[in-house]
Amino acid sequence: MYIKKLFNCFLFILPFYLFSQETTDSLSKINNLNEVILVSKDPISEKFAVEKLEKLDIYLNPSSKGDPLNAINTIPSSTNTEEGVNISLRGSSADKSKIYLNNVPIINPVRNSQLSSLGNFSIFNTELINKMYIYSSNPPLTYGNSTGGIVEINTNSSLESNNIIISTALSNTGLMLNKKINTKSFFQLYGNYQFSDFFRLLNKKSTINLNDFHSGDIGGVLNIEVSKNINFTLYNYYINESFSSFDNILNYSGNSTASQKRFFSISNLDINFNKSKLKFSFLYDISDKKYNFSQNNIFNIINSNSKNNNIYASVFHKLIIDKKLNIQYGLDVNIFKTSFSNNKNIYYNDLSEDTNRLNSYETYFFTEYKPSKRFIISGGLRQNLLNNYLSYQISNVYNFNSKNKLIIGMGTYNSYYLPNNNQSYLLNKSNHIAADYFLKKRKFSLTSSIYLKKDKGLLNNDIYNSINFSEIRTFGFETSFNYIYNKYFSLYISNMFLNQKGFADNQKFNTSYNLKYFIKSNILYSNPKLFSSSISITTRPGNYYTPVNNYIEQDNNIKPIFGTLFSKKYKNYLSLDFSLNKAFTLKNINLITFFSVNNLLNKNNEKNIYYNSNFSNTYYNMYQKRIFYFGIQYRISRL
Repeated sequence: MYIKKLFNCFLFILPFYLFSQETTDSLSKINNLNEVILVSKDPISEKFAVEKLEKLDIYLNPSSKGDPLNAINTIPSSTNTEEGVNISLRGSSADKSKIYLNNVPIINPVRNSQLSSLGNFSIFNTELINKMYIYSSNPPLTYGNSTGGIVEINTNSSLESNNIIISTALSNTGLMLNKKINTKSFFQLYGNYQFSDFFRLLNKKSTINLNDFHSGDIGGVLNIEVSKNINFTLYNYYINESFSSFDNILNYSGNSTASQKRFFSISNLDINFNKSKLKFSFLYDISDKKYNFSQNNIFNIINSNSKNNNIYASVFHKLIIDKKLNIQYGLDVNIFKTSFSNNKNIYYNDLSEDTNRLNSYETYFFTEYKPSKRFIISGGLRQNLLNNYLSYQISNVYNFNSKNKLIIGMGTYNSYYLPNNNQSYLLNKSNHIAADYFLKKRKFSLTSSIYLKKDKGLLNNDIYNSINFSEIRTFGFETSFNYIYNKYFSLYISNMFLNQKGFADNQKFNTSYNLKYFIKSNILYSNPKLFSSSISITTRPGNYYTPVNNYIEQDNNIKPIFGTLFSKKYKNYLSLDFSLNKAFTLKNINLITFFSVNNLLNKNNEKNIYYNSNFSNTYYNMYQKRIFYFGIQYRISRL
């Protein structure tokens, strides 16, 4: 049956492809160059509400710590309140949004991952990144399996020069080789080793609960121009990491240890024609994760082992029919297998060994029509061939002039909840509607957005008491302002209002993302002759949480009785971050020194609550206290 469906899908795609080649052969050669340029671009990103970040944006952001996913946390639509790199966009939890690297999905792309999947850094190397697009809601259906947003990351398509980069920092050493094979082909190889010894020594008072972390990773990108119109890219990556800390979870305290070994390989083949493009993508991703939370290193409170295997393959064809109309259609195949060997004690669910497999075959069609210079209409359909669900969307762009535009989009999206410490693949569904306004002038830019979302499925998986909402409704408004005072100074400020309610057992509750404000601001001074420095401030209300009101004794254990869902709130959050860097040039060596301080005011920001053994007293785990970090990077050119 599956083969028949795939064959029918192939028959659906084939006529479009043959038509495109016949059309291409009959085209005038005068427009060939412009058409190749157009089809090599990504026109979809320009027709949706999207935030674009480039390499320099990441490095100049004091809150990013040089990490691409950390940089996303500073955009106005980010609702990440955990100081980690997992992506939360417009009130959707991290598992609802997807990250695509070179057109393939990368699941859980974090280092030092803990039980909650929070991580301190991503597995992406900023030096490899060309551009990064963030679709906060209504993401284009050329990408699937997302009911939140999409982050699209593209690696470098060219290399400016040959060089070696040597980096040394408080907790990291790294080496990278960038080398041209010829004018159009190149490779990039890198390796890093992370360690906690000096980091803990310098930040001793702020890292009391941190025991140790170590990681080693290696990666490489090979970009080959096979011919004038054919390009092949291969990206391989491997990491081996471990992490240990002292944690407090409800009424238990003990050591948490986590480790992961992971390898993935991504390959892409691009074939460009005069007015069309054919792209093949493939991913093989395997990982082995272990997590343990124990008391006195003897009594296991949580013990979890999981092995993931992910195979993903896709093909799409993009066609420019004329100046007003273009289409894209494709097929995605995703085979995901998770094997668990879990043993959760106390009041957690006990899980035995199990293996789950998810097979997903989806085809999609996307079109864009430009009836006038100012107005653009686009729409998409994505059909799952096995479970027979349909996602659909429409987006309208109106350009008032070259400086401001309005985008109104709506759609229905479907995605699977991929198991992390949950053993089920569950289907989620979300309805989006949003209006985004953009104004850009020479010295300042302004964005404003208003949106509604309604989600159904597994909407909140609380590891403490398995809270599940049947529905979550979100209303949000966000705005941002960027002003360039002169060639050295610039100011950025954004704010968000998010009203989010969860529904369970015919009752309405707050959620942890119910935020009356979420202010992010940044002042940047950049003078190449002197130095670059920036100060950023982030403030918001504390998150809502579910308190423990009482307890019962059962099977010689004390088990909590929880109160009303998300009825209590932590204190307001405030963080002030500072960064400073200076560049030097010595013949063929470029030298960059950098220094940063996070939570400069050393404020106690409440992260989560914990209790003594019988829940009679309450205490709080805190977010990161004041952290100092510094390093140096050597870039040796003319190899």
